[in-house]
Amino acid sequence: MLPIIPYLTWLLFSKLGAQFGVPAFYAGATDQAFASNAYLLKLGMNEPWSKILIDSLKKIFITFPLPLFLLIAVQLLSRSKMKVAKFKPILICLIFAFVPYAFWYFSTQAYRYSMPFYLSLIFITMFFLNDIKDSSKKIMIFNSIALFVQIIISFFVLFYSPKINILGFLISNTAIVILITLFVFFIEKNRWKTGRGFILSLILALTLQNDQKYLHQSIGEFVGYMPNKSEWTDIWTTIFNQTGWSYEEAKNKIYYIDHHISQDPELFLRSFNYHKELQKILLSPDGFFVSYSYGNSSRNREGGLVKPQDWLLKQNLHLDIITALKNGEIRLGENISKLNLIIPFWVTNSNKIPKHFHNVGEGYQASEDDKRLAEVPEDQGIKKIGPNTFLFKWNESPDKNSFCSTGAIVNVIKKNKDYQINIKIIGSTISQMTPWVSPAWTQAWISPYLEIMCDTQIKRFIISESVGFRRKYTHNKWDPLFTGNNSIIGPFEKNINFSCNGPITFLRLGRKGSTVDKIRSVKELPPKSLEINLRTYKFI
Repeated sequence: MLPIIPYLTWLLFSKLGAQFGVPAFYAGATDQAFASNAYLLKLGMNEPWSKILIDSLKKIFITFPLPLFLLIAVQLLSRSKMKVAKFKPILICLIFAFVPYAFWYFSTQAYRYSMPFYLSLIFITMFFLNDIKDSSKKIMIFNSIALFVQIIISFFVLFYSPKINILGFLISNTAIVILITLFVFFIEKNRWKTGRGFILSLILALTLQNDQKYLHQSIGEFVGYMPNKSEWTDIWTTIFNQTGWSYEEAKNKIYYIDHHISQDPELFLRSFNYHKELQKILLSPDGFFVSYSYGNSSRNREGGLVKPQDWLLKQNLHLDIITALKNGEIRLGENISKLNLIIPFWVTNSNKIPKHFHNVGEGYQASEDDKRLAEVPEDQGIKKIGPNTFLFKWNESPDKNSFCSTGAIVNVIKKNKDYQINIKIIGSTISQMTPWVSPAWTQAWISPYLEIMCDTQIKRFIISESVGFRRKYTHNKWDPLFTGNNSIIGPFEKNINFSCNGPITFLRLGRKGSTVDKIRSVKELPPKSLEINLRTYKFI
């Protein structure tokens, strides 16, 4: 019965309604599963089925650890052991373990959440290790080398990378295996043999929790990209105690530096206790620069910390921010945290840089802005939606999916000869920090601008260098789709102030072009603009 335990465990938890994976609609989280990978390639990139098949075969060899492949191959191809091996637990275990593995691979599940897969491989390895003693000398040497490689990789991943913070996740995902194996160890007479198998199997289990991609990140980077709960607690407690901001007030005022593109502070921040009464509001900044990796990546040769202001200028920040920092158009405060980088800032020239900007998208939230864009039924157009307020809309996707609409709400305020124009750039695909939310269409506007005719003079205002996800602002240029990104995304709001002696006769909103990230390629779109004639319009 022992070899069947992985399958029975998986079956039991399935019947109890346990969640073994995540749905395939979020392709970024499930790109290793066949079903979601096929969806991503076929529907997202329009790849032929032949390429999908080849890519799927590659996935098998990438996700299934190579040493285990070699161990099984050598064991089964050993002529001297073939007849006996047919009746050994390793083969029985392989047969039953294939069922949950097949279920995992052909279903819409992310393998890193798939307990059946790990349960099966761990038990396979345990029986395999128990069988080493009876193997031929060549097989034993080969097995020992493969296991040694696994041990080295495991210890490297677990202890060499100080910020990987995965130990708790690994223990929670291997708890069932640990309990079952300890029970076997308790009833087994030859405890040393079983104990050895358990220890080495556990090492392999820990290794399996990190696929090639995460192993590469662990080796190549000394810090992670996503804060853990304690770091979020420090970040948000510090900001809240200084400002009293709620999540809704703060979400578009915080710019995270080099954080994971898939980070979602919403779940933690929405559950934060805002009922604490502040004795005094200490700060009223326009926003904050936040980075939890500052303390690990900014140490100089003497072991001290580089000044936060100097460290900021060395990061691959959005061009608008770097320019504003150098020109003094953003004034920085002091770092208010001992654990992380939390620097308040004040914008001194809102014509150059908006008072509030951010780089965190809410990929799972329905946007009210999408409903506003739907008020313009055409692929592109302008609609008056309120006093002195106009809605500009474009939809450049081939299938004209409403999710791919982008646009801007422009509001004009007149005070004698002075004008203030508020521009809010909106759209779901321009408001994502990762192309994995919409792998077929993640858009960025390049150099959006506003032109107005003031009496007989045309005034042109550059809104931003870009709005939306762009690979050029990645933290790691060798891995632009999975590491931190410092783009500025929507909703993006900016005020433009100017004087005009005569009437405004027309208003034009446009951009020099757009980019569309499709995971495997980046498409460039031509310039676009829309204008509205205001010769007969009277501003209220």
